[in-house]
Amino acid sequence: MIGVVVAAHGGLAEALVATAKLVVTQAERVRAVGISASDDSSGYEQRLRRAIAEVQDGGGVLVLTDMFGGSPSNIGMTLHQPGAVEVLTGANLPMLIRALQLAQRGADLDSAAREVKEYGRRAIALATEVLGGAKEKAP
Repeated sequence: MIGVVVAAHGGLAEALVATAKLVVTQAERVRAVGISASDDSSGYEQRLRRAIAEVQDGGGVLVLTDMFGGSPSNIGMTLHQPGAVEVLTGANLPMLIRALQLAQRGADLDSAAREVKEYGRRAIALATEVLGGAKEKAP
């Protein structure tokens, strides 16, 4: 079974995990690792490595980070190991919920990572497009 780690700025990781657990109530192999302005890179890397080790059981770990180019993502990328640790940036709540569901279903790391990436893209919506077009502007 894959494990899931959410790495993000401030309290976002913790909030995403807590909220996702309201939907996927049996989720156990998930950890949140937030980074603050007072953290240094090496200390954050150690905490991220520890979280990965805690959720690892041989099925691999999917690390979801909040944004490409940020410290959680950059540090996470240094821990990438094909087939063992995959890093996916741009995390949102639907992506995390999907990752936890796939983990419970026993999905393999590579296919889960790809499905979570696509699911996250599909979860983004613009009201104008969903509701059938723009309303006319008043003169």
